[in-house]
Amino acid sequence: MSLKTFSKSLVVYSIGVIALRLVTFILIPIYTHNLSVSDFGLLMILLGTADVFISIVDFGTLRSIVRFSNEYKQDNKRGLILGSSLIISTISGFSVLILAVIFLPLIFKFFFDVPDVAKYAILVVVISIFSTTTSNILSYFRALNNVRSFTVYSILMAIGFALATIFFVVVLKWGITGVLLAQICIYGLFTLILLIKLYHEKALAYSKETINMILKFGFPLIFARLSEGSIGTIISYMLSFFASLKEVGIYSLASKMTQVITVLVITPFQMSYEPYIYTQLDQSDLDKKISSIVTYFIIGYVTVTLLLLIVYRDLIKLMAPKEYYSAFYLSFFLVPLYLFKGIQLVAQSLLFIKNFTKSTGWVMTSSAMITIIIGYLTIKPYGIWAAVFANNLFWFIILIVLLKLGLKTFPIRFEMKRILTLGLIYLIFNFAVYFLSDTSTIIYYSLIILLILITFVLLIFTDFLNSKEKLAIKKITIKYLRFIKKN
Repeated sequence: MSLKTFSKSLVVYSIGVIALRLVTFILIPIYTHNLSVSDFGLLMILLGTADVFISIVDFGTLRSIVRFSNEYKQDNKRGLILGSSLIISTISGFSVLILAVIFLPLIFKFFFDVPDVAKYAILVVVISIFSTTTSNILSYFRALNNVRSFTVYSILMAIGFALATIFFVVVLKWGITGVLLAQICIYGLFTLILLIKLYHEKALAYSKETINMILKFGFPLIFARLSEGSIGTIISYMLSFFASLKEVGIYSLASKMTQVITVLVITPFQMSYEPYIYTQLDQSDLDKKISSIVTYFIIGYVTVTLLLLIVYRDLIKLMAPKEYYSAFYLSFFLVPLYLFKGIQLVAQSLLFIKNFTKSTGWVMTSSAMITIIIGYLTIKPYGIWAAVFANNLFWFIILIVLLKLGLKTFPIRFEMKRILTLGLIYLIFNFAVYFLSDTSTIIYYSLIILLILITFVLLIFTDFLNSKEKLAIKKITIKYLRFIKKN
């Protein structure tokens, strides 16, 4: 598979991923206009808690499906990977459900002192069980390179989430409970549909050997994914305890705004990058391909991040009432963590190439412990800004340590000149958008567009782009101009 094929795969998978993940962003106005700031903060903590449980229920099966699917391709044995994974996650899910019913209400009562804590606990765990099953099946389609099924089901689920949320929250006015029930209904429905489909296709099987292999590979990743999924939620818990749920609501809106970067860049990159790398292990120039991919990822990150920050000044006024506006300024300081998050995926892959999963587990766990301690010490005196710092610190530590370990395992040389240039562009635009945000609309957008044009011209007429990239841009420009001329 060439880098051109990788790029096409990235675009196609992006359609499904964007549809499924972007719906949570689209639903923000429904949440913010139908819930108080405190209730919105509580909802985000509950959904974050569901993500924590997903990390446990998954038990490392999601990565195992992607990692070993190509090795099980022969003799059509991929069903062993999926079936064995579902058995593991089902047993794990019911174990988590029993423990959560006992202990989670006590935790909720300690931090929030709100009614219906037992109900919230059950709903949160059920979401995590159904979500894990659908995610594993969609990953199976991705491993099969079944783009059509992946994209169609992702889009249908996105539409389902939107309609169900509108019905339960806007029509029935069930508030937080309505949001949770909407997720359960859609995840549960698609879990049933997909399992029936796979059963009829005889794509479900299992074996002791496969289960043992998945457990051996995936178990260390539980700690990695648990650390990754829980750190933001733990920070929110501390912020609610030391400050208030209202502060959590503002912090959560800023997080949701910046999570669009995950939807548009991080997740599509991960979904295309990992299958691509694991099918290229026998290629002698794999190190050069990874280096180029890192540069292209940073280009995508910088482009999307800056465009989002530019429009958020006015978009936030449509997304939420004026009580939330300070979330716009927080977003500038939350976006760096997505750069760290994206590059650490590459660092992880360098370790996974040699099946070194234990390193990822202990690095993420250690980073989470350090971040939690620092957050505990700083959130009480510094509030929401300490929460932002702690979230960035977590991903920065992981990036530095995993990159160092990964480069020892599988050395590559990054295109540092181009990366530093992108870093300079990123900083210039961040300062420009931040300091121009209080100006009039005409001045704001005029100066930003002028800066974009100057940057684009400089990149085109310097040695930042190689000859192939310049030729590709030229062809795209010509096609676009011809299209405009015809229409």
